[in-house]
Amino acid sequence: MLPSTAGFTSLRARYKVPGVQSASGMRVLLLCAAAFAGGILAGAVFWPSSAPAARRTATAPRDAPAQDLGESPRDGLAGAGTGDAPRRASTADVTSGATSLRELAGGAQEELAKALDRPGAKAFLEGDGTVSGYVRDPSGEPVKDVVVTASPEAQPFDLAVAARRARERAHEDVDLGTIAGAAIEGELWRREVRHTARTDSEGRYEIRGLVPAWHRITAFHDDYDLQPEPRNNRVQPDAVLDFRAQPVLAVPVEVRMPDGELAENAWLTWQGATGNGSDAWLPDPGTVRLPRGACRVRAQVWFPEPLQSEETEYDAGVSGSPPLVLKLEGRRTLSARLVPAEGLLVPDRVEFRLRKVEGQEADPESLKDDQKRAASQTGGRATWYDLDPDRYLIAAFLDGKYLLAHGVAEIGDVSTEVDLPFDAPKAGTYVTAKLLGPKGEPVQGTTRFAIILGSGARARYQQADALRCSDGQWFVLLSETTESEALLRASVSDFGTGQDSFDPRRAGTVTIRFREPARLRVRADRFAGSGAEGRLFAALWCENGGTVSARQIEADGRCDLGSVQPDDYSLILFIRDRDTRWSISTRRITLRAGEQEEKVAVPALHTLVVRPSPNLRARDVTLLSSDPVLGWMRRTVRVENEVATFDALPAAQYEVQCGKRRVEVRVPNPGEFAVE
Repeated sequence: MLPSTAGFTSLRARYKVPGVQSASGMRVLLLCAAAFAGGILAGAVFWPSSAPAARRTATAPRDAPAQDLGESPRDGLAGAGTGDAPRRASTADVTSGATSLRELAGGAQEELAKALDRPGAKAFLEGDGTVSGYVRDPSGEPVKDVVVTASPEAQPFDLAVAARRARERAHEDVDLGTIAGAAIEGELWRREVRHTARTDSEGRYEIRGLVPAWHRITAFHDDYDLQPEPRNNRVQPDAVLDFRAQPVLAVPVEVRMPDGELAENAWLTWQGATGNGSDAWLPDPGTVRLPRGACRVRAQVWFPEPLQSEETEYDAGVSGSPPLVLKLEGRRTLSARLVPAEGLLVPDRVEFRLRKVEGQEADPESLKDDQKRAASQTGGRATWYDLDPDRYLIAAFLDGKYLLAHGVAEIGDVSTEVDLPFDAPKAGTYVTAKLLGPKGEPVQGTTRFAIILGSGARARYQQADALRCSDGQWFVLLSETTESEALLRASVSDFGTGQDSFDPRRAGTVTIRFREPARLRVRADRFAGSGAEGRLFAALWCENGGTVSARQIEADGRCDLGSVQPDDYSLILFIRDRDTRWSISTRRITLRAGEQEEKVAVPALHTLVVRPSPNLRARDVTLLSSDPVLGWMRRTVRVENEVATFDALPAAQYEVQCGKRRVEVRVPNPGEFAVE
């Protein structure tokens, strides 16, 4: 049996690093992966009780790189196992001889030093990207000696979840050694590729050598709390990110359990005149950094049970202030648990909601639009904290729409738990779906359903909720309809999209068979400097299945469109800017089973400035195109300073629409284009 991963959530990086093409170059990274196993697996997997989860001291050394924003004790568990299913790692030569995770981790540190000394190792760790910015205090003065860190982003990876998925997908022959190797490889890459810099006397920093990937930029200084401006600190190389520095003071704190003993750890939150904040607390060193001045402080812990202190007033004025003592007390909780009928599994994407019962019991369907959702939910469970003693109506909805179960709970002075049983849907409200793989086996993976009612121009597309059965079948829920013709479409993460026809008026079973999937990787030439960086996407469109996959082009000009069924597709490049998207190229491709790479060229992009005549009184201008290479497009821009500006346009023939006035224009167009 695998050990518990409550104290261990590793990270599996999804990256592509140019510059090393040979097998020997790849082995450098693989040896690094094995080396890092000692630190990750030996300390966190085999002895999880002695490896606390996601801790961060409040008074790190001055040179210590800051942690990622939001890395609280709970964040180590949030989203665990939500990444893609485990891929076939390139660490097979490292893991193939290992008979246990302990053996995989053994002798690691010696190999690390050897690997980093080998030719080509730096190609995995160095890039040519930069991130720069300024750090200033509330008065606008620069702050010197702030340590700013750029950490490449990686996806959450949970070993237990990955192992379970591997067992479910036995046909792919992915062993646990390969899975563990992938986790180690990703974590090594993430940590080794971190870069830091210090701010100078003008408060400016510049971090060089960043690889093409999304990065989290964090900052640390003993005397300041540092927040990015704007709040989002997730950037790609060559970005500019400033920080706001709020003066803080290290305050001695004691957090004690109800029996008077010091807590093992806690999470402190505060509210002050300069805003809100939070920080982790540990008994050693036993300090947190609070904003100078009066603030209200509270301590919380979640494990092994939820505890919380009363909110305490504290004035962090000068050094030498008396210790802040916070005593934890039990929190009154209300917990709800879904209990499925025999043969059903607890579904994903469940939302729990509740409301006080006043007078007659409320209709549970009325909670569908309520905004008070559960404070936490996982595995069909939800918990609310610190509710007033009263009677509450609780409802659980699938995808926020379909009512699964409801019940009433009465809260007193102690914590309460209530079971919410749910049964199979009523006959006539669903169609049974069987999803079979190439060898007739039930397919596994994240699955979503859609129903297309009617055909041709009358066809209506709608998402469909579904309940999974323990035998691998699904109950796909139907809306009332008079249509006699419909398509049931299933999209499975590991296989792509399949569909079959059925009559929605008759209960029955729809069987969708999937072939061996194709996996497409796209490489965009002429991407750097095109003006589409950070907003260019690639998509596959199938005449029989619509858009089946869409992904953003990464900083290195590549993207993985995942698994799809072999077929003829249109490969589309489009730009998404806020709520608007438009195509810049389209080409036809044929995909067959197995991996495939397509190279597409990003066309030269131009800007069109339209000046509508004052007589038209146009508030906005619409640009249309039906170019067969560009694809159909309709894009509307607001008129500002008497002009409407359309950027990132490929060369093509367009139609400009201002009110009832329509004029054709060719891009590129020199100067401003006037519409009279």
